[in-house]
Amino acid sequence: KQTSNTNSTYNRAAAAQYARQHAKSYNTAYPSWGADCTNYVSQCVYAGGMPKITASSHSNANDSHWYLTNATNYSPSWTGADWFMRHWAKVREYGNYVYNGRAYSVRIYTKDYVLNNKATVGSFISVGDVVHYLSASNSNAYHSTIISVKNSNTDIQFCAHTDDRLNEDFFTYISGSDVDSHEFIVVVKISNT
Repeated sequence: KQTSNTNSTYNRAAAAQYARQHAKSYNTAYPSWGADCTNYVSQCVYAGGMPKITASSHSNANDSHWYLTNATNYSPSWTGADWFMRHWAKVREYGNYVYNGRAYSVRIYTKDYVLNNKATVGSFISVGDVVHYLSASNSNAYHSTIISVKNSNTDIQFCAHTDDRLNEDFFTYISGSDVDSHEFIVVVKISNT
């Protein structure tokens, strides 16, 4: 899926730099949660220059919003993996209005496809892209990571919170036991630059 949202102001290098800086040293300007992966990825994307979309209050926030002002006022898409994916990637309708998400492009892969086509998958992935992992049982995103380094199409690294990771190998992670063989891997390309 590709949208017309080029998001040309997204600074991939700034997002990745923030990711590396705060992968193991949390930014105290933000609250943190036990499952902090999406809060962290949102911080990275925000540090890359993507603007927040606020709601009048936390109780009014839905997946069309993306923001955090403090520990009690934030959108579910700032802190929840599935909500983040819906905000940036999901096509949905509200009445006569179709909302295509804010990301430029999204690709969905199976574990086997990724591992058997590393160079092809790697050619799509860029520094600053967000990667979600979807449960095999219900296709809900349960984990968010961000690409922090790309040396080649087969040498790609990511950062994450919850299980704090700094520049871990993307393909090694997918081949391991953390990713089930029936899960989906969704790459959210925030911008086309």
